[in-house]
Amino acid sequence: NSSHTLSDLRFGDFGWCQFNSGNAEGYDFLYNSPVLIDHLRNEGFDIILLDFKKGATYIQENAAVLKELLQRINSYKIGKEPIILAGASMGGQVTRYALSSMDNNGEEHCVSLWISLDSPHKGANIPLGFQEMLQDLADNPNPQYAEVQEQLANTLNRPAARQMLIHQRPGYSLFNTYFNELESLGFPREVMSYGIANGSGEA
Repeated sequence: NSSHTLSDLRFGDFGWCQFNSGNAEGYDFLYNSPVLIDHLRNEGFDIILLDFKKGATYIQENAAVLKELLQRINSYKIGKEPIILAGASMGGQVTRYALSSMDNNGEEHCVSLWISLDSPHKGANIPLGFQEMLQDLADNPNPQYAEVQEQLANTLNRPAARQMLIHQRPGYSLFNTYFNELESLGFPREVMSYGIANGSGEA
């Protein structure tokens, strides 16, 4: 439909149009993605981008969405070609949780290669002082920047952020509960795993 805009084709601010564009709406770090996508398609690969309706909700909820997608892919595909699954940042957490829980429950996912790109597998470290500053700015907004200040503070208060942040304001933390559960699940066992880190290298 020619009346559709880019925002109609995604839930948040990143969808297939941004992934495939190479340089749209500030995602210039994906400038080579059209070349990569064309190459993979020419090699016979199908590419699916999972766009979450609530990307910052509890990681377990989005992992359940991913599990359903994997089950649908396996029910629709012809042949026995394996799946390559990649997740960046929080996507690394969602994909790890989904695959590990499926492994532990004896569920087939047919994923042969899992790529975790820059994901905080030991938690995300945003200094508490910085978090307090953002909250203080949101509580005492400058009228010129009020919307941005509130948006930044709310970003850290969303469920997924509260699950991943090591240090948090009192009463907000879901970190221990989530990471205890993640530790009990372990890492995916039935796949070849690649972790690509962009931080200290300790996680």
